[in-house]
Amino acid sequence: MGLSVMIINIVYLISFICSIYIALSLLKLRKNPLIGIYCCAYCLLCCNILSGVIFKNDLSSAPKAFCFFQGYMVQFICYITSMSAICFSHEIYSLLMNHKHSTFFESKKGYYLLIILYPLIMGIPLFIVCFKTDAIIPRELKCDVANPIWVRLLGYSGANFILSIPGMYFSARSAYILYKHLDRFKDFSLNEDTSQSSQTFPNSPNSQITQSPISRQFSQTKNNLDQKRYSLTKEAVIRMSILSSSIILIHCLGSIGTIISVLTHESLSKKVNLNDWAGSVIGICTFLIFGFSKEIRNAWH
Repeated sequence: MGLSVMIINIVYLISFICSIYIALSLLKLRKNPLIGIYCCAYCLLCCNILSGVIFKNDLSSAPKAFCFFQGYMVQFICYITSMSAICFSHEIYSLLMNHKHSTFFESKKGYYLLIILYPLIMGIPLFIVCFKTDAIIPRELKCDVANPIWVRLLGYSGANFILSIPGMYFSARSAYILYKHLDRFKDFSLNEDTSQSSQTFPNSPNSQITQSPISRQFSQTKNNLDQKRYSLTKEAVIRMSILSSSIILIHCLGSIGTIISVLTHESLSKKVNLNDWAGSVIGICTFLIFGFSKEIRNAWH
């Protein structure tokens, strides 16, 4: 086992710990199930890659069935993580754009359905192509889809890279909407204070317009709900934007080598490459984005 393989295995182990911490925290809080699914899927990816340690990462001596399973599951799990991230981006985008979800997506059935169907739709053709072309071969870190190189475009190097583009759009639009309506945060707070002042001082100028108790209660409830909605989503949108940007950046970095290899008809290097390093830090990035949020910090108190 070379030094680079040893280091990247340690990075994957750290990413696994970070991801399982976020997943368990969200499970305890019963919040953000889409990010929970994302973290759980990434934990499976880490376990799959670290399973090569059983053979001291000398995967040429591993059984062919093990090598095929490991290489295929890397691609399949990446389908799940990508769709989970896209669904989370769309969830925040829908909340800010429409102030509510459709009934189908509000129950998250639509998101769960996409997370199930997308890996199956993409995974079945990939399995057939890999089986017929014998595209999965041992590499230094793990068994991977590598020969012929164009098969990788059916996996995370191609399909997931394209899928991350809508996520970036949702992130950018959500960030723009948040920035555009920052003044509404102040307005809600001001309206609430004004309403409270009117109740305390009924003869003040702010209370010249008489409201019935029902009307006043409805107005206060609406303002409080709106204020709660924006205060809850402000931090989430920022974290979601950073997450989506990180995912598309990682996919871009991970796809560069594959695209160049396909264009130049070169074989994928068996050494640890940029794609491997990019995948190893996803769990750490997720922890840095979500692990320091107030909700996660208070989950175990």
